[in-house]
Amino acid sequence: MRKVQINKIGVSSLGKVVGFVQAVVALVYGLIVSLSATAGILGTNNDWLEKLGVSLSVAVFAVFIFPLFGFVVGWVQGVIAAAVLNLVFTESKGLELELEDIK
Repeated sequence: MRKVQINKIGVSSLGKVVGFVQAVVALVYGLIVSLSATAGILGTNNDWLEKLGVSLSVAVFAVFIFPLFGFVVGWVQGVIAAAVLNLVFTESKGLELELEDIK
């Protein structure tokens, strides 16, 4: 068993990771919103061309804009978390981890 100590976390690195995770969550949420909105729109008695236009606009918004917004929000959250952790690690002399090599 060996011990390692983390003294600093890369701010942009953690921002990218958290942003990517948030983008994936937002994509799944966007797909669910898109499918439910399309089903609701298709159930109305409007013209089929109007239904198609509204369905496509909702789908494009939900599938492309939600993940982009999720990435930006996640990146900001990751940057803030890394900055706070770096401050805590500076004051507390780092984070000590015990690692074990598995063969």
